[in-house]
Amino acid sequence: MSVRDTNQQTIDSRSRKRRRISVASHNESEGDVLEVSSADWTSATRNKIVRNKGRGSSTKSISPPPSRKADKRTETSWPTNATGGVETLPDSGLGQPYQASQSPHVRPSPIQLSTVSGLPASSNIDTVSLGDILGDPLIKECWLFNYLFDVDFIIEPEALPIGSGPRFKKDLLAYFRAYGSKRTSALTAQLETYEFSSIRAALIASVPGKQNLRSIDREAETLWGWPGLRDILWSITSASAGGSPRIVMQCSSVASTSEKWMANFLKTLSVIKPPNVPQPKQTPKVSLVFPTASEIRRSVDGYSSGGSIHMKTQTPAQLKQLTYLRPMLCRWAGNYEPSAPPSGHPDSGQLHQALRRRAAPHIKTYIRFADEEMDRIDWAMMTSANLSKQAWGEVPTTAGSEIRICSYEIGVVVWPELWDEGAGVDMVPVFGKDIPDDKLEAEEVDGRGHEEDETTDEEGGAGFRKENLKESKSRKLTVGLRMPYDLPLVPYGRNEMPWCASTPCAEPDWKGRVWPGFGIS
Repeated sequence: MSVRDTNQQTIDSRSRKRRRISVASHNESEGDVLEVSSADWTSATRNKIVRNKGRGSSTKSISPPPSRKADKRTETSWPTNATGGVETLPDSGLGQPYQASQSPHVRPSPIQLSTVSGLPASSNIDTVSLGDILGDPLIKECWLFNYLFDVDFIIEPEALPIGSGPRFKKDLLAYFRAYGSKRTSALTAQLETYEFSSIRAALIASVPGKQNLRSIDREAETLWGWPGLRDILWSITSASAGGSPRIVMQCSSVASTSEKWMANFLKTLSVIKPPNVPQPKQTPKVSLVFPTASEIRRSVDGYSSGGSIHMKTQTPAQLKQLTYLRPMLCRWAGNYEPSAPPSGHPDSGQLHQALRRRAAPHIKTYIRFADEEMDRIDWAMMTSANLSKQAWGEVPTTAGSEIRICSYEIGVVVWPELWDEGAGVDMVPVFGKDIPDDKLEAEEVDGRGHEEDETTDEEGGAGFRKENLKESKSRKLTVGLRMPYDLPLVPYGRNEMPWCASTPCAEPDWKGRVWPGFGIS
């Protein structure tokens, strides 16, 4: 994990420096980066906390580089906007400098995908590499976390709204403390000094151990796993108005589970805050995006890309699981032809390309779309948690309400209301970039034919823009969500099977290699 001090000064009554923090989750070797933005997307405070489940050790001593003396000749003056946010982010190693959106009515995606070296530059727009994060000269320390089991944790008793910065801070500190004070006490002590008020997200995490759902103080303690997710989703309102919502799960591994466990997890994903006006209850349609063997063969690294992607189908129990999952299964790459849209899909033929078809999916996302059109989003989650009871927790037994979790996981949940400033917000999927199009602004430009000079055009110039300025205050804000897969989804063919690294494949990949498999375990 890396923590970076931006040295940004905020003048308050005591004229002290205030530090702000942002969070990113980096998933494995080919994973993707989720960035939780500050309250002002133009803020320069894009600090990162990177969680890496590799073979690092958090017990090693911290040896930050020696501090360098300030050189007044190289100081950078960052322009600020009316709210004190920085209009542009100077290039400090975080990929391309972030430019503030021209339109005040759109916001970039809170999810950023990782750079894939095997893809062309046009497929890597607005992406972030691990080097972009860890190569920043302002990074002071780097922490690596491994899998640990059965450790004590400390939780601060404090009731805070879900989705607020203070609540995010409380849950994040509780997660790090779950690793044990000997490993993370110095880290949590540092994070205590940071301000999280600009964070717009809810943290969802899992830690090994047991939780009793009857005795836990939900306001004072952090709920882990699927119970924690359920509490978050209870606070989110759906944008669906009589439509049929759709939930899309997308992961890199599906463990062996029971129908009972899967039914409980899908019920959790379907939770939503009851509307103020009673509406007919809509049961969301659920899809599971998972790569086929053919898609792994054609990925950037061929079969090597699928070494840690699993959905086992060898044993009778695993084949039974495949039977009830098959109706949900959709391809990762899609291979959808606009001239022949998927049967029964309302899309008239328009394909939205995420430009990630050949990037094998190590990212894990769970998204609820407001309706079958899939053009508005109720909430989105990016996490390290695959579809397994080890990651999300067991279903309580009939004799009690205790759940057991086996692994450490961490992620974030975002939803439109977090950006609402009074005029309303829509969260929409975006493809190949982070910032959504401002459709209304584009229509206005097209309607006029070109941008008039407001000093010379008496009818459509300055007067038109002044009127637009007044109307803009009541317009909805649009927040983009960067999509890792194409839409519309394409269901599995009748004979298609999900990829599993433990299954041998004799058909060569595009590099001419065959796959021996890892054997049945």
